[in-house]
Amino acid sequence: MKVKVGEEIKEIEIYGRNGIECTEDIVGNTGDVAFDYDSQMFCMTPEEFAWWEAYAEKENEVVRLENNLTFEQREEYFLQEDLLDYTDMDAEVDRRLKWLHENCK
Repeated sequence: MKVKVGEEIKEIEIYGRNGIECTEDIVGNTGDVAFDYDSQMFCMTPEEFAWWEAYAEKENEVVRLENNLTFEQREEYFLQEDLLDYTDMDAEVDRRLKWLHENCK
């Protein structure tokens, strides 16, 4: 997804488990990022872009690792309610990433 960062156009890409790029849905669903209707792009400050870029990198790694889980690992992983945090995306992706790194050797 292309975003305006000041006068620059940059890209962020987040992929779902199905391999489909879903960045616009994720960013748009937060309601925290301004949308410019003239350019039809989200607008971010450099700090917002840095956060989203780091988040996208972690989320894409989570998805890659999730897709490599065995059936048994997948069952265990998706039953871990303590990994969920509907109020803090960053904390949730960090917990999921930590679990995957610790349990999927």
